Amino acid sequence: MIIYGLPLQSYIGVSYPPANVTAFQAQAENGGILLTWNDPEDTVINNATLAIWVGTKVVRKLGGYPTTENDGVLVVDNTIRGKYKINGFYDEEAVSGFTYYYQAFPYTGNGSVNRYEQNRVKIEVE
Repeated sequence: MIIYGLPLQSYIGVSYPPANVTAFQAQAENGGILLTWNDPEDTVINNATLAIWVGTKVVRKLGGYPTTENDGVLVVDNTIRGKYKINGFYDEEAVSGFTYYYQAFPYTGNGSVNRYEQNRVKIEVE
């Protein structure tokens, strides 16, 4: 079995990150920014659990996307899967005239963090 271009055996003993969040969106609302996303499921391939999702940190930054979970302002550290899928998380720190860059960082209990660019969204607040 091939995962991200490498055979499954390549990941044995390796700390494998959770999958990407899905449907990550940002919209300006009532002077703030409403963020919605769906947290990933655990990664299980051929009955082998490669990654167990424990939480998702969302980080905000001005001027460009965060590159790590410590590169910007932590707006939420969610540990309840699917909590912000429907009603979202409201970031009330937004100020008009700025572009905000957000990245979601799903993580496991053993310290593995997903830092893939697919977990990004940006929004201009007018």
